[in-house]
Amino acid sequence: MRKLGCLALFVCLLFLLSGCAGVARFAAVRIGESEKFTKEEIDAAVHVVRKSAFDATFVTKIEYDETRSDAVVHSYLTHGKGAINGVSEENVIVLFTDFVTGGNTGSLNPHDVYTDFGWTLIRSGKGGAWSVDDCGYA
Repeated sequence: MRKLGCLALFVCLLFLLSGCAGVARFAAVRIGESEKFTKEEIDAAVHVVRKSAFDATFVTKIEYDETRSDAVVHSYLTHGKGAINGVSEENVIVLFTDFVTGGNTGSLNPHDVYTDFGWTLIRSGKGGAWSVDDCGYA
């Protein structure tokens, strides 16, 4: 119980120090093995997610798991925005985040924990810059 209280105090302190903007610079990054992307390509996608974190959130984890990513990519290309925007599979990556929301979160529940929240990023081609095209639960 004491550990939970310390963790809650730490998260609150980080929100105060960050001015209630999205905090992703402290997130643990876990990158699994990939046959599709280089480490540099995945790192570039992680950087975009760090910059895109919602205001009033504290991101605790950013993860790339190719098996999970591929499942969401398939759905995105078949039934999501990818079915109409013409992006090819090799130019789509999905990262997963865990985060805690603060008080002013817009459409997210305030003071809640979100796990495995997906970020779908696309690029125009190999070597192109990643941009967030969709996010949420698939």
